[in-house]
Order: sequence, then structure tokens, then C-alpha cells
Amino acid sequence: MRHSEEKRADFVYWKRPRHKWFVFAAGLLQLLYLWIIIQDYNQVRDAGILNVYELQSYTLQILNQISLTGVLTVSFFGTFLIGCFARSQTQARRLEVLLLLFFALASGGLTFVFFLHSSNRKGIFWLCMLFLSVAGVVYSFWKSRKK
Repeated sequence: MRHSEEKRADFVYWKRPRHKWFVFAAGLLQLLYLWIIIQDYNQVRDAGILNVYELQSYTLQILNQISLTGVLTVSFFGTFLIGCFARSQTQARRLEVLLLLFFALASGGLTFVFFLHSSNRKGIFWLCMLFLSVAGVVYSFWKSRKK
């Protein structure tokens, strides 16, 4: 019992202490980029320079950028939080499973949205993300159960 408590106290998620701040800064930069995308879209929409079909196509492109930026933002902040709160490798793996499960659900929803409203390959990209997320969930869950 005592050996397991010592093992938990010695667990460190980050290879170097400054790495967590790089991940946090990357999340903040993604939030800034998200704000810039939304501001740019509002300016183009309010300018009235696009016809209805061009605006629909532009809106779909912006929605894809916002979706990808949102997923990256959640990824960076989720990793940061996992690194801050995980006290053992098993706990870190289980938290990673939850984060990947969220990505799988988000990717599934985005696949559905982009396949319905688009004839281009954006739906295929999110379908690949769905499969990768599900594979990550299965692998991380298997690794957390193995230890």
C-alpha cells in the first residue's frame, strides 16, 4: 500500500515543468485565432459583397475552421488540465479516454453536419477524425486497464 502511495507522489505528467505552459499558451493562441475568425466572418457578412450562394459557401468554410479550431482548443486545454490534475499514470490514461471520447462525439456530430450540408470532402475529414478518436479511446482504455 505504501509503495503505491509513493508511486502516486512521484508521478509527473510533463517531461519538463515548462511544457504545461507551452500547451496552455497554445490553447490561448487558439482562442485568439477563433476570435479573429469570427470577427473576419462578421466583417465579410456585414459588407454585403457576397451573393447568397457565395455567402453560404463562405459560411461553411468558416464553420469548418471554427470546428477545427474548437477541437484544437479543447485538446490543448484538456491536455493542460489532465497534466495538472492527474496523480497517477492510470488516472491520466482514464482522463485521456474521457477527452478522446469527447472528440469522438464531436467528430461524429461534425461528420453528420458536414455530410448533410456539403458536397466537398470536409465530411470525410471529420469521419477520419471520428475513427481516429474511437481508436484512441479503445487504445487508451486498454492501456489503462492493463496497468
